[in-house]
Amino acid sequence: KDQSSIPSVNYLGGQRAIKPLKSSAGYTERLDNSKRVLEVTQDVNQLPSMDAWVAAIAGSEPNWLLALLSSHHIVQNKLRVHNNVRSLFKPRAGQRVELVLEGEHVVKLSLFDNKRS
Repeated sequence: KDQSSIPSVNYLGGQRAIKPLKSSAGYTERLDNSKRVLEVTQDVNQLPSMDAWVAAIAGSEPNWLLALLSSHHIVQNKLRVHNNVRSLFKPRAGQRVELVLEGEHVVKLSLFDNKRS
């Protein structure tokens, strides 16, 4: 089918308004060509709040990624269940998120935890 016949929805649910951080306290951000990289500080006393981290990753405008990361529950089969994806993105020291962009759209999202033995 022609892709123009597929409906586009920018927002599916979750928290609608998250204020982005005015500063990048608790994390760093860099742009590397078409990849946006965010990394949480190693200092456990300086971790960003969950809402601030979600806003840093997904932005504050309604979109699918914001809906996914800000929703506390999702529908699985016909049941309303805890959103484990949100739990995966809880800020942890040294955590890194990489977003590959095409224009302004996220086409790939990778999450890395800094595990020390």
